[in-house]
Amino acid sequence: MKKERNIVHHGVVIRTDGKSVFIRVILKKSCDSCDSATLCSIPHFDKNIIEVKKTKNIFTTGEKVILIVSRFSVWAEQVLVYFFPPFLLISSFLLIKVTTGDFNLAGILALSLFAIYFILYYFLFKKQIESYLKYKIRKMD
Repeated sequence: MKKERNIVHHGVVIRTDGKSVFIRVILKKSCDSCDSATLCSIPHFDKNIIEVKKTKNIFTTGEKVILIVSRFSVWAEQVLVYFFPPFLLISSFLLIKVTTGDFNLAGILALSLFAIYFILYYFLFKKQIESYLKYKIRKMD
């Protein structure tokens, strides 16, 4: 079985509390040419700060670390957040249009399902989707 490849970034611990470590990711020019650049969501985070929850090691502010995330977990997040909602909108519109024959009803119901998906996402699924991103951190040698 092929070993899963990971996406690796360097960072600096900016804050810790009892449950989480907050890391400022140091982005490099090589990130633009990385073959995972389309999957990696780190450049889209506000100020490139990542929260890693439930770490076993103890980290201190200012410590340099290596941040590791599996490609599969990034891919799973991208599918659930970016690809599934448009698929839901289009497929529900087409299904309702074919079954009812009413263009306006299909549009209203498809948009309603789309809105319900995002409400459910925000209140129910957000934590589950965030749990797909399995960040690991380790101290730099």
